[in-house]
Formats: sequence, C-alpha cells, structure tokens
Amino acid sequence: METQKNEIEEILKSLDGIQRSQANPFLFEKIKGRMQSQKSPIASPAFAKWAIALGLITMLNVFTWIKTNSDNRETDSLKALASEFGFTNTTYHY
Repeated sequence: METQKNEIEEILKSLDGIQRSQANPFLFEKIKGRMQSQKSPIASPAFAKWAIALGLITMLNVFTWIKTNSDNRETDSLKALASEFGFTNTTYHY
C-alpha cells in the first residue's frame, strides 16, 4: 500500500516541470496561404461542363415527362368523348 502511494507521488511530481507547448506563430498564415493557393474543384472547367450536361439532361427528362403526361390526358379525354357518342372500336368482318 505504501509503495503504491510512493509511485503515485513520483508520477505526480514528474508532471511539475511540464510547460504548455508553444505553436509556431506563423502556422495559421501558412495554412491560409496553402488554402488560397489551391484551386477549388467546383470552379474547374470540367466541373462546369458536367454541371451543364447534367442540367440539360434533367431538363430534357422533365419536358419529356410533361409531354407524355399531357398526351395521356388528351388520349383519355378523346376516349371519353368517343364512348359518349357511341363510337367504339368494334370491327365487323363480313
């Protein structure tokens, strides 16, 4: 029990001479300089080309979807009108 207390005291005394570490005063400036010198991948021409292509494909899909849905509505209304007037797709074979 006494040896444990001595070990603990030795460990605590070893911490008495510790000083706080000092950072390099120019470290923040170095980091800022490196960040500003690196090119942003978002500003690259390749990214802009891919973004434009993706936007055009998305617009094409939306216009196609709208056109397809409007064609279906027109077809449904024509079918309703034909059934109201008694026009059917009955084919007679004589």
